Formats: sequence, structure tokens, C-alpha cells
Amino acid sequence: MADGATGEAVIASARAGEPDRYLAALLAAPAARDGLLALAAFSAELGRIGQLVTREPMMGEIRLQWWRDALASPDPATRTGNPIADALREAAMRHALPAPLLLGMIDAHASDLQAEPFATEAALDQYLAENEAAQFNLAARIAGGPPGADLEAASTAAGRAYGLVRLLLGLPQALSQGRLPLPRARLERAGIDDMPGEPDSAKVATLMSSLSADVRANLEAARQHVAKVPRGARVAFLPLALVGPYLRVLERPSLVGLGRFSYSLYLMHAPVLALFYVLARGVGLGPVAIQVFILGLALPATVAFTYLFHLAFERPFLTPVRSAVRSATEMNQSVKSA
Repeated sequence: MADGATGEAVIASARAGEPDRYLAALLAAPAARDGLLALAAFSAELGRIGQLVTREPMMGEIRLQWWRDALASPDPATRTGNPIADALREAAMRHALPAPLLLGMIDAHASDLQAEPFATEAALDQYLAENEAAQFNLAARIAGGPPGADLEAASTAAGRAYGLVRLLLGLPQALSQGRLPLPRARLERAGIDDMPGEPDSAKVATLMSSLSADVRANLEAARQHVAKVPRGARVAFLPLALVGPYLRVLERPSLVGLGRFSYSLYLMHAPVLALFYVLARGVGLGPVAIQVFILGLALPATVAFTYLFHLAFERPFLTPVRSAVRSATEMNQSVKSA
């Protein structure tokens, strides 16, 4: 990367917004590490736009267009003023990354600005292909994987498996906000179409069971295709190793309650765990002691902290959102009945 400040900004963004891909980048060969971190930071920045722009979608569109313009600049040596954009452009030039894949990631996140981004299964497939699958494809190229049918097949299946499980992790929170981030047909089959507020837990369980089966089928296909990818490029697919554990957590009855504050957990777990790790290193703990410290103290403390974060910041925001959703739904039903 160009300098220390740029590197720190890229690392911080990747670690906070794409912790799975950040950890995979740390295990990559040194020649690929900077490019993988830049790609993860780019994805994290795109994901933040939909989270920050909730009431003014046009502001999100402006930010997405800024990213399009930054990547389309004809002179890679020209600085944009954004360290992540500069690092990504440098990685794209060094590793000959296809511009359509990078621009497709930006286009995919335009769906995050809509209340109902996936009206059909085809729309969901396109989103996963342009976002998650493209990231696996680009990461594998950075790690030295040659383009071809094997890489395309591995990226497509991996993107669908990993992308769907990420949707599952955020599904209870999205539904509680009145958002329907899945194809309408799936929601109708589960009986939760156009449901304001918090949906019935049994209906959500039915929906998540259907999606879990889809995730497992794609995960198995991805593993078979990744085995055909050159060994050095397989580091790009390391986030797939977490798909199974994520599913087991989501399906464990004792942990279903985590879904109510899963968004806070997703946002805060990486920085809180990183803080505990720095603390453990600071007091001189060895590798084994650090693992015991993280598992025995840091993980429970992280869950407790994120729940308090949910109570203090997230839930107060959700109350007016739910009221607005209920009011809009009731008004819509009145119009239809009239």
C-alpha cells in the first residue's frame, strides 16, 4: 500500500465491515495480502452506504456514483483523496482485475437502498452474483487463480452459499424493521409477506429452514468446485469455512434470541474482540492463554456488550420505524378495501 496511513485506513475498514474476508487476507501470501485487504475494505464501504442512508436513498445513489467515477478514472496514478479507493485502484491495476466485476459490486449495492430489493428469485440471484460471487472471483484472481470455468463455478456457488447465510444472519433484524429483503414468493410461502413489525417466530423459522437447505446445497457444490481451483487461490474461499458454523448457530434453539440483536452483534463483534485481543497481548499472554481468554471471557463479554448496544441505540430507533411501517400498512389496506 502507498503509505502507513492508507494501510491503516484499509485495514480498519476491512476488519470492521468484512471480518471474515479480513482474516482470510491475513492468511494469504504477502504478494496478495494488500490486494485482498483493499477488496474487503471496498466491500465494507459499499455495505455501509445502505446502513447509513435509511431515509434518503438519493444520498446513497450519489455515494455509489462517486465510487463508479473513482474506479473509472483513466489515470490510476491520480489520487482520489480516499485511501480505500486509491488502494483498490492500485490493486486492480497490479492484478488486472476486470472492471465490470468491480462496477457490478457497486450496482448490486443499489438494491440496499430500496425497501424491497428482491422482488423475484432472479433478482436475488443477480444480487448474489454481482456482490458475493464477484468478490470471491476477484479475491481468487488476486491470490493468483487463473480465470476460467472452474473459478467461475466455484465463485458462483460460494457467493450464493455465503451470501445467503449473511442474509440469514440479518433476517430477524430486517423483518423487525419492516423490510422484506428476500424474494416475495419465499415470504408468501412462509406466510410473512407484507407483515409489519416483528413477525411470528414460527413463520420466520419456516423461512429460515428453507433458506438453510439452499445454503447447504450451494456450500456442498462450492466445496467441490473449489477443490479444482489452484491451491494458492483457495485462500480466497476461506470464508466458506464459517458458513457451516453460522448455520448451526442460527438453527440452535437456545441461540435464536440472538437474532433480535444480530445486527448489533454483526456490527460490533469485530472491534470488541479486537480490543480484547490487544488487551491479552498487552498483559503478555501466550498464544494458548490468549485462545482461552478469548473463548472463556471475550466471547461472552462481546455478546453482552452488543446486547447493551442494541438496547441503548438500536431498539430506540426501531420503535418509530415499526410504528411507521404499521401505519403505512394499515393505510394501504384501507385504500385497497375502498
